[in-house]
Amino acid sequence: MSELVYVMFQVRMNEAWYQLSQEQQNKVLNQLDVFSQKNGVEAVVVCESGWSNDEWQFFGVNKHQSMEKARAHYKDLESIQWFRYTASKTIYGVPWSRE
Repeated sequence: MSELVYVMFQVRMNEAWYQLSQEQQNKVLNQLDVFSQKNGVEAVVVCESGWSNDEWQFFGVNKHQSMEKARAHYKDLESIQWFRYTASKTIYGVPWSRE
């Protein structure tokens, strides 16, 4: 049985991101959308926080249908060098039950 996996993330863009042209940035962001759809990632919430936090520009929570899908999504992010362009902090978790 697959178990839902939630990923809480905090992200800021690195200097390498700002070295990309607007066209290149859009291409990377469009690829993120493709990977999210391919891997069944549901954005529970994504928030812009740079205006209130000097460390993280964005934060949010994504829902994955399984750990395997979460890993596949991570591999796809690696394939476009996402982690070259960002600094991030993530926490993976599963729904809590008192049973």
